[in-house]
Amino acid sequence: MAPNGSPVFPMEIIAKIAEDIDWSSRDLSALSLTCRGLVRVCQRRLYDMVYVGDYETTEETERKNGALHELLSTSPHIADYICALRYNPTTEWTSESDLLLRISARLHHIQDFLLEGPSSSSNWEDFSTYTQSAVTKIIQAHSLTRLSMANLEDFPLSILSAAYNLTDLLFQDMLQNYPSGSVGVATTVGHPPIHRSSARLRTYSTLQCAGVTSTLIDDSILDFSHLKELKVAWGDYRDVTTTKKLMAVARSIEKFDCQVLSSQVARSMTEDLMTMILSGSHRTLKTLELATDLPSFPTICILLESLGNRNVLEKLTISMSGDSRIPFKFDGQLEHFSALLSSDAFPRLRVVELDSRLPRPPRNPRHSRNPRHPRKDQDHEEYLETVRQECHDQLAGLRRREGLDLKYTVL
Repeated sequence: MAPNGSPVFPMEIIAKIAEDIDWSSRDLSALSLTCRGLVRVCQRRLYDMVYVGDYETTEETERKNGALHELLSTSPHIADYICALRYNPTTEWTSESDLLLRISARLHHIQDFLLEGPSSSSNWEDFSTYTQSAVTKIIQAHSLTRLSMANLEDFPLSILSAAYNLTDLLFQDMLQNYPSGSVGVATTVGHPPIHRSSARLRTYSTLQCAGVTSTLIDDSILDFSHLKELKVAWGDYRDVTTTKKLMAVARSIEKFDCQVLSSQVARSMTEDLMTMILSGSHRTLKTLELATDLPSFPTICILLESLGNRNVLEKLTISMSGDSRIPFKFDGQLEHFSALLSSDAFPRLRVVELDSRLPRPPRNPRHSRNPRHPRKDQDHEEYLETVRQECHDQLAGLRRREGLDLKYTVL
């Protein structure tokens, strides 16, 4: 350090060190005190991600949100450094709206925004007009590329039509009580006119938000035609129907992640998946991830057969779980699965992951009332070992495939 307090090394080098090393918040705070020129460098790291909202206790909520509010009041430039904002609304702190407005007033670098309601019954109408205005401004910031929203009811989707640079969107447990064509315009503070956003979405995750997704498509709010990654969770047939509608628009998906939460949906999964994948994305799909129940495994094989020689699949991940009341064995199904994937029908396949969560078989009535009897645990371990050996033997052909990374677990 020079006598005048300036660093001997060029500030660019010191700034690079401060940015690249994984400092703790305490270390960054201490580092900022060593040199005046490092203050803003460290502040960029300290405040690149900010959390606003509810904490475990009322006292902690008031203390931490209050400290951030005071900091932005005395040093408003710190809002310029925020790249990621996590907002969990709270009714315990009265200055929340003012804090959000201070943040939204200086949005130059924000890229990632998460808005999560405190409960599944949270409604957009419950937000103050100031909070609605601040949230709207954050979502429509030109630098924002990733938006995640959860546990919120009746969010006015027309706001998204002005999210011009959005590329990644996640919705979870979002309820919609207004029909397509209205998109909640009447509840939006400073709402934009309804038109399709110029943003080109690349990734979209929708976890049981059929109504919201359907409205986004029907009212042409967002452009899904360039979508590359899609993650869905199917709780009922509405989710399946909406996914069909979405994949009819997005016809060049490269990664499809599907979690089937309903056994009834799982029974018809093959036909639904075939329809969706073969409708357009079979020539682009590189990664397929499926999570369902164990009895659906034969239908997955049928799905893979339907892809034929036209696919460019590189990675296949299958996760399955069973019913604790029904013991399960593959009974030769894995041999067919192995032969199918070992064939020339999947020339680009490089990774196969098979995760099976097997149920505990029914207990012997003689031992069920004796907690000290270890037999039930021994039976289960012997059962797992039998199935593991079955997997090992039936997947022999797939293990021999050159250049393939095969992982399989039985738990």
